[in-house]
Amino acid sequence: MSTIQTHELYGLEIGAEPRDKPSPVLWTDSQPTIEVTFSNNSDVPWREDTAVHFWIEIDDDVVWSQNVEMDTELAPGETATVIVETGPLTYEGHAVLGFSISSGINIKSKPRALEPGDSTYALHPTSAFSVWDRSHYVSTVKRPKQFQKGIIFTSVVLILFAGVQLWLAYFPPG
Repeated sequence: MSTIQTHELYGLEIGAEPRDKPSPVLWTDSQPTIEVTFSNNSDVPWREDTAVHFWIEIDDDVVWSQNVEMDTELAPGETATVIVETGPLTYEGHAVLGFSISSGINIKSKPRALEPGDSTYALHPTSAFSVWDRSHYVSTVKRPKQFQKGIIFTSVVLILFAGVQLWLAYFPPG
């Protein structure tokens, strides 16, 4: 199950999540499409070159990173969505999608702009999800469920067989 959150920085609300929802997980061979949303909650416009540095981190290993620009000037109250293609999720584990900005902006400038940071700046997480290798998922989740169903079926057959034996022992034919 994934979790989603947004962050508001200087009146600009930023959020991102995989476009295709994990069901129940994303796979190591997948390259998710990320939907990044910028919402201007301030009373000043934001420049089109406003950019943040997004990355996906799986268990403290960065597996993908890219600067993402708004590509449009954002007036107060407006929202812009940017679609970003990522690289493959090469590790299995708990993944965090987030962004960073370089420290500080001139909040008196109109319009405003954010500069992208990198992996050395603080991560603002926007979503988290699980990443599994397909064969590992099958062997640890799917097969045990199938095995449990087989055990239940076998138990029902044995109970019915025992019931027939008891019936024959107490009510012998003839």
